[in-house]
Amino acid sequence: MNGLEEKVTIRALQPEEYPLLADLLYEAIFVPEGAEVPPRAVVHDPALSGYWAAFGSRPGDRALCAVAPEGVVGAVWARRMRGYGFVADDVPELAMALWPAWRGRGLGTRLLQALLQALLRQLRGEGGGRCLFPSSGPIGRPGGCMNGTVSASCGRSRASVYWSAISTAAWK
Repeated sequence: MNGLEEKVTIRALQPEEYPLLADLLYEAIFVPEGAEVPPRAVVHDPALSGYWAAFGSRPGDRALCAVAPEGVVGAVWARRMRGYGFVADDVPELAMALWPAWRGRGLGTRLLQALLQALLRQLRGEGGGRCLFPSSGPIGRPGGCMNGTVSASCGRSRASVYWSAISTAAWK
């Protein structure tokens, strides 16, 4: 860490910044060691473009970003869609990425916590609910991916955050 993390703020991603989500989605793709890196155009594949295309046009689209003095360095966003980790129509999926130079500094944790707090407040207002976080890398064990659920209390109701992993294998 070099102290720049302290100058990073978390705020709502502005509509004029939504095009960044395509590039950030590309950064979120897990590529196993030794595997071929997919071309950037993969984010335009219909299976992936749903995570970012026309963002802000659907009810429940929500995005936060980490902003350093030089601009947006990462984002986390939620959207109701039938993506790789589809659970149910009312369960939004989350995506998150940071530019490589900003990884490993705790910013992803800050972003995710901020969005989850906002979603949990929203879900509490709706009487409870769930959301899905498809992870871009191995979770829980080297070279493998796991699925799981994190539950959090929302007043008297419950909310769950589901997570699963997607990788380049999903596009082959």
